[in-house]
Amino acid sequence: YQQFIYMYMIGAYLKRYFTQERIDACRWKSFSIWGLMAILWGGMTILNAYAPISIWRPWTYNNPVVIIGAVGFFCYMMSYHFESRFINYLALSTLSIYLMQTKCFSAYCASLMTPFTNEQIAQFGLLSILCKFAIMIVGVFTFSALCIVIDQIRIIMMTPLINKVKKIETNIL
Repeated sequence: YQQFIYMYMIGAYLKRYFTQERIDACRWKSFSIWGLMAILWGGMTILNAYAPISIWRPWTYNNPVVIIGAVGFFCYMMSYHFESRFINYLALSTLSIYLMQTKCFSAYCASLMTPFTNEQIAQFGLLSILCKFAIMIVGVFTFSALCIVIDQIRIIMMTPLINKVKKIETNIL
């Protein structure tokens, strides 16, 4: 989780210290950096599958290619200007979605997919693959909605405590 926090810190740094004009002017440069890092990451990962590279760790957040790509992605997304109360409402709970997805949930999803064996995929072909994809999409949205509901209940329950702590903090300072 530490590298995940670092990614948020990098995003916060970019938001605070880069001017909006600079970010807007470099929109396509940022997109190019993100795309180039994605291609480099994909190429190195495929190459690593056939000829192992001892220092290549594609699935870690502290991979320099991932970090540079994330910075490019952050800058590219920051160059767009839109405001939506609904998106901001959902964004409050995105960390809870990330934290609630565990190996247990992944194992549960895998157990849902066991009826679709390789023989069935061979027999039904594309239909079976599309069915799996549809189940996965519905599962992701259902899980995300459940996490958002749980987190919104948490926010409602914690708000009085947070307000009380803030009140005490202002009295101390």
